[in-house]
Amino acid sequence: MVAVRQVGENFSRFLANRAGLYAHTRISVTLTTVEQVGWEDFEARAGGPGLVAAFMMGEGQVYLYVPAALGLALVDLHLAGPGTGASRQMSETERQLVSPFVSGIASSLADAASSVFGETAAGPVSQVGGVSGLFLSNRRMPCIYLAAEVHVPSSQRPVGEIGACMPISTLRPLLARLQGTAGSNGASAAAARAVLEVPVTLTFRFPSVRVPLDMARDLAPGQVLAIGHLLGQPLALHVGGKEMFKAVMAEHGKRAACEIVEATDDKGGTLP
Repeated sequence: MVAVRQVGENFSRFLANRAGLYAHTRISVTLTTVEQVGWEDFEARAGGPGLVAAFMMGEGQVYLYVPAALGLALVDLHLAGPGTGASRQMSETERQLVSPFVSGIASSLADAASSVFGETAAGPVSQVGGVSGLFLSNRRMPCIYLAAEVHVPSSQRPVGEIGACMPISTLRPLLARLQGTAGSNGASAAAARAVLEVPVTLTFRFPSVRVPLDMARDLAPGQVLAIGHLLGQPLALHVGGKEMFKAVMAEHGKRAACEIVEATDDKGGTLP
């Protein structure tokens, strides 16, 4: 996680410079979050008023979320206003006005990635209507989520938090590039190892059960609850919140474990 956090720190510095040029004033950007999340987590964080954008970074996609209050405050500063924002849907004109700032976010993130992984170009930025239902190929792929608070002179509190979601599939080619040069560059080797150490949450669980409210209310210790799952039948193993395998209960060193028996597709079906 060390290398990814360094990308985030550099991203904050680069973005502060670009945001200041756009807003014609000093802008402060502070990294607040570097963590692994599932795609649905990013959908939830990007669900408020604002804009979502996508761009290619290296060989993979990156997704950005800019809350409306932040975007409108920067547009106001850009137009020589005091930097007033509001949490509401942005008009098409406002979206066009904030587009240079969004492109600056993409360039800042690509520059930050270049500072850690080597030269990494950013493609054109496209604004999209939202993340829900889009980019289905990434819905089973964990993401590295970076978030940074933005401060403007007219407010003592942050005006908003920019979010950037980098799927693991986007980071893999960057990691491969580091591994290719690890023999001649000790720092690159360390960064490659750090990316490999990014934590991914595994969850092994029984399927959910729906019961009437009065039955749930009367549950008590010692009561046996039928869950409708056959003994020995494989259970779902989730990676980063997405079902990717089927597994059965097992034992490892006198402790409970699970044995993977098959891989699954996006719909829970078995892959060949």
